[in-house]
Amino acid sequence: MKKSLIVLLFCALQNAYCQEQLDSSKTKILKEIVKENFQTLDSTQLYVLGEISASSVSEVQHNIDKQVQGNFGVVIEQDWFVDWLPDKNFDRNYTQGTMFYYSKPSLRENPLFIPINAFEWLASKLGGGHSQNVNVASTLKFGLTAFTPLVIDSVVPVVGDRPFSNIAFLTTQKSWYNLKTGVYSEHSFNFGWMGSNIAYTFQSWAHKSLVLGRPTQISWDHQVSRGGSFAFMYTLSGAKTILDNPLKGNDKKNVFDLGLGYKVNIGWYTGVGTSLVLRIGSISKGNLGGVGSNSDMTNYNKSNITASSREKFRKQFKPATDAMYKEQQQYKSNSELTVLKEENDEKINRAYLESVQARSNFAGGRIKKNGERAIFDCYAFGKVAPRLTPYNAAILGQVGRESLYTLPYEDYNPFILDVEYGLVLSWLRTNDRVLVPVRRWDILLSLNHRSPEIRPDNEYKRWHHWGKVAFDFALF
Repeated sequence: MKKSLIVLLFCALQNAYCQEQLDSSKTKILKEIVKENFQTLDSTQLYVLGEISASSVSEVQHNIDKQVQGNFGVVIEQDWFVDWLPDKNFDRNYTQGTMFYYSKPSLRENPLFIPINAFEWLASKLGGGHSQNVNVASTLKFGLTAFTPLVIDSVVPVVGDRPFSNIAFLTTQKSWYNLKTGVYSEHSFNFGWMGSNIAYTFQSWAHKSLVLGRPTQISWDHQVSRGGSFAFMYTLSGAKTILDNPLKGNDKKNVFDLGLGYKVNIGWYTGVGTSLVLRIGSISKGNLGGVGSNSDMTNYNKSNITASSREKFRKQFKPATDAMYKEQQQYKSNSELTVLKEENDEKINRAYLESVQARSNFAGGRIKKNGERAIFDCYAFGKVAPRLTPYNAAILGQVGRESLYTLPYEDYNPFILDVEYGLVLSWLRTNDRVLVPVRRWDILLSLNHRSPEIRPDNEYKRWHHWGKVAFDFALF
C-alpha cells in the first residue's frame, strides 16, 4: 500500500514538473513572439491569428467605454441648399430634414436603449457563442423629415403626384465593429409619429421669414395620417472596404478607398439596398463613426481581412509555434494537441493584447502631453446607392390608417437610385490603447440626387435634389 502511494506521489510530482516546464516554455516563446513582432503587427493582425476570447473583447470594449468622449451633432438637409443650381430647387419632394443626435458608447446603458438591448440579447441567445463585436458608438437621435407635392398651395390634393407627409422620429442606434472580419455595422429602432403639424409650422415660418416669395398658406391638411399616428422602423446596415491604396510611407492612412455597403429597412420604409462609396484624400483607417454615424458614409475601414491575409499573419509565427508544439509532444498525447493548438492561438492573442492592448490604427499627427495624438483627415467622396423599397408609408399611406389622399400603388416606382457627393473634414484625438478616436470634430458638405418615385411619364415624374450640411463636436 505504501509503495503504491509513493508511486502515485512520484507520478504526480513528475506531471507537475512537466507541466511547469511546458508553461515556462510557452511563456518564453510567447514573450519572444511579442518582443519580435511588437513593431510590425497591429491589433487587427493579432486578431486574425485565431478566435478572440470573450475576455479579450471585453478589454477592448472597456477601453472604448472609459476613454471615448461623447459627440453632439446636427444634420440639416434642404432643397433650398441647391437654390444656386439651375432647375434643381422647386420646393417639392424631399423638402427638408433636420436631425440632432448625441453619441457615446456607454449611452447604451440609458433606459431608452432597453428595447434594442433586449433585441440584441435575444439575438445572441439564438445565435450562440460569444460575439467578436465591440460597440464603438451608441447614438440617440431626434429629427423630422418632410415631403411635398409639386403644387404646395392647391386647395385639393394633386392627383398623380406624391402626397404631403412628414415623420418626427426618435432613434436609438448602436454601431458595432467586428474585430475579426473588419465589418462596421449599425442597427436601430426608430419610433416615429407621422402626420403631425410640425412640418407645416416650420415651412410656413420659413416662407414668411427666410425664403420670401413662396406660398405661406400650404396645404398640409392633405397630408398622410393627418392628426398623427405612431410608426416604427427597424434598420440594419453595414459596410466594409473592398479596395484601398495606403499613403506612401504611412500604411495607417489611405489616399483612396472603395467601400461596399448594405441597408435593410422594415417598417414605415420597407426595403433593401446596397451602396458603393469612393473616397479620395487623407483617410485614417481607424476613423470609425462621425457626421451622422451612417455606416455607408462613415470611415468604416480598419483592415481588409481575408483568408489569405489570415494565413500570411499565421506564417509569421510558424517557427515559434512549431517549437512550442515540439516541446509539448514530450508531455501530451496526440489527442490533446488539437486542443492545445487552439489554446496556443489564444495565448498569443492574450499575450500581445496585454502588452499593447488595441494598438493604434492611426499614424502621424502631433502627440499631446496626455499621450493623445492629434490627426486631421480631409477627403472627397462619391456614393451611389440603388435600392428596392416595395413599401413607403410617406407615399402609399400607413397600413390600417385612412388618409385623404395617397399615391396609388400602380403609380409608385419602388426602384430608386440615390447619388451623393461632397467633402468631409475630421479633426481627431486618438489614444494608442483605444480602437476608435477618443474625441472628434467633423464637418460634411454634400449634394444629393434621387431618381423618380413616380412611375407614369407625366409632369410629376421628377428627380429630387437637395443639399446636406452636417457637423458634430466632442461634448462630455
